[in-house]
Amino acid sequence: FEQEINTKTRFQIHTPMTAKKIIIAGAGPGGLLLAHRLVRRPGYEIHIIERRSDPQKDKNLDSQRTFPIALHPRGLNALPDNVKSKLSNLGVWCVGTCLHSEGKKPRVIPKDQPTLSVDRNQIALTLLETLYTVERAPNSTLSISFDSALQHVDLESNSIVVLNEIDKTENILTFDHLVAADGGKSKVRNELVRSNKIQCDQKEIPDDYRTIHLSRTTADGSTQMDGDKVHGWMFRKEDIKVIGAPIHDGLLSGAFIFPKGKDPFVDLKTAQDVMDYFENLSPESMAPLITPELAQGLLDRPTSTLLSVRCNTLHVDNQVLLLGDAAHAVSASAGQGCNSTLQDVQIFCDILDQYDDDWAKSLPAYTTERLPDAHAVSDLSDYCTPRTAWMKVEWILRTILRKALPSFIAKWMRPLPMELLLDTSLSYREVLKETQWWIDRVKNTLE
Repeated sequence: FEQEINTKTRFQIHTPMTAKKIIIAGAGPGGLLLAHRLVRRPGYEIHIIERRSDPQKDKNLDSQRTFPIALHPRGLNALPDNVKSKLSNLGVWCVGTCLHSEGKKPRVIPKDQPTLSVDRNQIALTLLETLYTVERAPNSTLSISFDSALQHVDLESNSIVVLNEIDKTENILTFDHLVAADGGKSKVRNELVRSNKIQCDQKEIPDDYRTIHLSRTTADGSTQMDGDKVHGWMFRKEDIKVIGAPIHDGLLSGAFIFPKGKDPFVDLKTAQDVMDYFENLSPESMAPLITPELAQGLLDRPTSTLLSVRCNTLHVDNQVLLLGDAAHAVSASAGQGCNSTLQDVQIFCDILDQYDDDWAKSLPAYTTERLPDAHAVSDLSDYCTPRTAWMKVEWILRTILRKALPSFIAKWMRPLPMELLLDTSLSYREVLKETQWWIDRVKNTLE
């Protein structure tokens, strides 16, 4: 049930001073990165609880192999150097985007700066593995409980109830501070909403998706997809988007995105049915990249639905901190979900530095500093990509022209959100201010 990270550093050590008891709900990138940062500070007793099993024990290839996360400088700058180094070796630095269309030559749009595409699961796994080697500060300890589902939060007694999903026993854990890093469907956040501690607007994002893997090389070897670019397809008639990156050997891995409630695979029965579907959708550019094995894998995977979350605060009193998707789950359209989560941790730890680890002062200061950006990244993610056929054409043309025109001309064109999001000197609220003209246009097409 409980895994001790370092047998030399026991959970019960309390000298020379009483340690702050921190429970982190969620062993995703945000929770694990926060543990990396806190365990280097003296006087922290950190316990991570995670509903899922230990990913280091998972030998199932298909569950290990998911879709890519594009790490931008906002996220990369928050990571420890050893984590960045390992992820660089596991991922691919993408220098551009390749847009594919039927009957046309692929169009390459170079990036102003490369982004690191890494399998989603590898980010958390790398943070977990390197957590074992972190040198702990005096009087700081760390433990992790996998297969542990949060059942209830009691702020009156500063305790939580956790269910061990292996032996079905319940445990009561006490804390000084509770961190909600348990994702878009956060149990901690839902408990806080139920008890009227916070207000939260939750809505389903209007697109669903399935994880998809495509072969990078056609069966006859005549076509090979570039290994240093993100690849995308847009089918305007069907309102379908496909995006993939070469993060696995011989494959493009990504998401097949379609309007909510219109899963084209839900009524298909066999791998051949899937291959026939792609022959009709994209006979030249996608169908040759689908093998029977990859088609069956696509058919077997579930449809995924994402939530958009907007809270009115990022903390509750001196007790609870909300990070990442638990505080501001967003659409994947802008590629900022993981990046904003990692940046959340960096900003909160900078505030801890400012207030000498006084959480009573740091928590409200964090909400004051970060909440406007949390709301801004929600708007940017929900409305950065066009929804109408004409705006999709305009989006592509603007992107191409800003790259093709001389800089002294291109600078007079108003930038799109995706361009400014790569500029780490701008906060999310500043990016939103500069691109509000585009966000409002996209929003109007949905009304």
